[in-house]
Amino acid sequence: YFGFELGAQTNTNPKDDRWIINGAHEAGKLQDSLDGFISRFVLCKSCKNPETEINIKDGRILLDCKACGQRTQVDIRHKLSGFILKNEPKGGGSGATGNLSGQKMRSV
Repeated sequence: YFGFELGAQTNTNPKDDRWIINGAHEAGKLQDSLDGFISRFVLCKSCKNPETEINIKDGRILLDCKACGQRTQVDIRHKLSGFILKNEPKGGGSGATGNLSGQKMRSV
């Protein structure tokens, strides 16, 4: 997400659980980007609770809120949405996906 928002090249090292954003970035700019990520991809659009799961179904990214039951669609115009759809984690069964941390479950 930071790479898309800041236009910066990023590197990952899963063994160390390290994510590197190349370039010089102010803390405030990084905080604003993080807040944007949380607003777009974590918080429920109805109750603003962070207890959501991201599900991919029929080329759509959906936030399913476990607190209030609301299901909302994520804006697919954001570059991260396109990345998620193109790099959907593989899971078992029809429509099932893995999550970004590598666990096998329906949510991303």
